[in-house]
Amino acid sequence: MRENDELFAFVLIPFNKEFDDIYQLGIKKSCADCNITSTRVDEQIFQESILERIYRQIDAADVIIADLSMQNPNVFYELGYAHAKEKMCIHLIQEKKKIPFDLAHHRHIIYDSITNLNAQLRSEITWVKNEVENIKKNKIKLNVKSTYGDLDTTNKYASKAIINFRIVLTNESSISSEIEAIYLYSSGKWEIYQNKEQCDSTDSDLPDFVTRHFLFPTINRLPKGSWARLNFQCQQYVAYASRGDDLTADYHAKGQVLIRLVTTSTHYDYTINVDVLCCDFPF
Repeated sequence: MRENDELFAFVLIPFNKEFDDIYQLGIKKSCADCNITSTRVDEQIFQESILERIYRQIDAADVIIADLSMQNPNVFYELGYAHAKEKMCIHLIQEKKKIPFDLAHHRHIIYDSITNLNAQLRSEITWVKNEVENIKKNKIKLNVKSTYGDLDTTNKYASKAIINFRIVLTNESSISSEIEAIYLYSSGKWEIYQNKEQCDSTDSDLPDFVTRHFLFPTINRLPKGSWARLNFQCQQYVAYASRGDDLTADYHAKGQVLIRLVTTSTHYDYTINVDVLCCDFPF
């Protein structure tokens, strides 16, 4: 039973003595420090099969924490189920080079010690708690379906990172909402495109961001129980041969953007943490 309505984190990690301290002193302690209940399946008593128990715990969890360091097939399988259920997931790994290609567009905490893991995980959990609270109070839900990166190297003198966002807005309120505007807040370096057209922008009116971009809503009204897609690209030159930069085959883009959805009655803010590997695909 959860106390004081604490959030619940279910941990996917190999059952290996090598990971006992990582789990107890790194993950579990970080969760406790942030007032989040955390557990892994071997700590529980249950009557159903272990796989059924894992399914139920993933279904019930507010957030999934998965350690991918050993590339354990059970962890990958369970994480795939969590992704299919569109759960909020925190990915941990000890070596960046071991991040699987299909997960490279997801955020990862890369750690080399328990102390390092504690610091990064507490920060990530704080962000998750804020997001869960926003989800609970916002009647229009924003779900980031995917973020994936490309690297444009057709210009032999410069490389351009391209981050593609696919987002779904769902109206879970009992009334229709008329959408007046959608804004994307970013640092000053990014250009935003929809349907190959660059979005207009102005200086930001929020202190933590430099630029406000105007997105085109796909629909003007979101009826109760309905949903709408929102797709866009963020583009930025990240390396120039003229200034001595290495024009590599991949670039790691990391930061934060904010989407503000303005309706006739109120506005909703959604913070999106970006951690994407932009790659120059040879095909």
